[in-house]
Amino acid sequence: MAEPGAERDVRGEARLTGRTYERFCYLHGRRSKVPSSRADRRGRAERIERVPRISARPLATRRIARSPAPESAAPRPGRAEPEAPARGPTRFPPGPRSPPRDARRRKPKPAGRPPRVSCRRVRRTALVTGANRGIGVEVCRRLAADGHDVILTARDPVAGREAARELGVRFEMLDVADGASVTGCARRAGPVAILVNNAGVFPPGTVLDAPSESWREAIETNFLGALRCCRAFVPAMVERGYGRVVNVSSGYGAFAEGLDGPAPYAVSKAALNALTKKLASEVSGDVKVNAVCPGWVRTRMGGEGAELPVEEAVETILWLSSLPADGPNGGFFRDRAPIPW
Repeated sequence: MAEPGAERDVRGEARLTGRTYERFCYLHGRRSKVPSSRADRRGRAERIERVPRISARPLATRRIARSPAPESAAPRPGRAEPEAPARGPTRFPPGPRSPPRDARRRKPKPAGRPPRVSCRRVRRTALVTGANRGIGVEVCRRLAADGHDVILTARDPVAGREAARELGVRFEMLDVADGASVTGCARRAGPVAILVNNAGVFPPGTVLDAPSESWREAIETNFLGALRCCRAFVPAMVERGYGRVVNVSSGYGAFAEGLDGPAPYAVSKAALNALTKKLASEVSGDVKVNAVCPGWVRTRMGGEGAELPVEEAVETILWLSSLPADGPNGGFFRDRAPIPW
């Protein structure tokens, strides 16, 4: 006779009787130890069989083997059999092995596509001489609009600071005719990547009647002033491997155009052209030195009757100040086109 506790356990387990208990044993993969009644207990050895264990995975994830449909099986009435989608030509020839994973992901590049070039501008430091008005202030305005760190220089501190305040750029006092002023400005400004020698004077007179003071002023400002600035800033450009020097000259200083115009001005600009050509042959690395003739511009020097507005006159200067590495060096330009010396 079973112990009372065991009897209670058996009776407690036998509460699932009949088909409910058989269903329980079928789902949990176990034998039916307790029959549903005394009559079933006598013949349980012949009736009870081991039920195979059922996987605990969800039914949707089980791999169920299905018998293939017979070839003569007809489709259901009223339902059309779906057609298999047409496959396009495979990228790889059929073979026993599939291509490597990286080869499957790699996309073929179309032939003839040029390399991608970044269009983002590089912020550089630019210094412009004689920039309190006219061409100089417009060059500063456009360079600052391009994102450069612009240093506006002028020998008149009041007009220079006012122009720099309106443009939102730095100001440094600089008199290109004074060597000490050029040295001090270079020490305060530090290395620059773009130098625009724009400062200039326009004294009248011919070779025979122009006073010596006019000759001295023209040579000191138009020629020696640019020479002093080049000697102060270009060595750092060569050392750093990048620089753009733009000397604002004139067609009056071109031998090909007969050196027309006032004699002191024409001779000083011819000397500036010679300086441009000589300096361009001495620099190394990605340093370029060029001269530009802006044309007859409506400024205080050019007068109100000039044919070009200042906004158009600065286009070639800006182009030369941002030349690529394969750009010209040692040239004389007007309207972005070379002109003879």
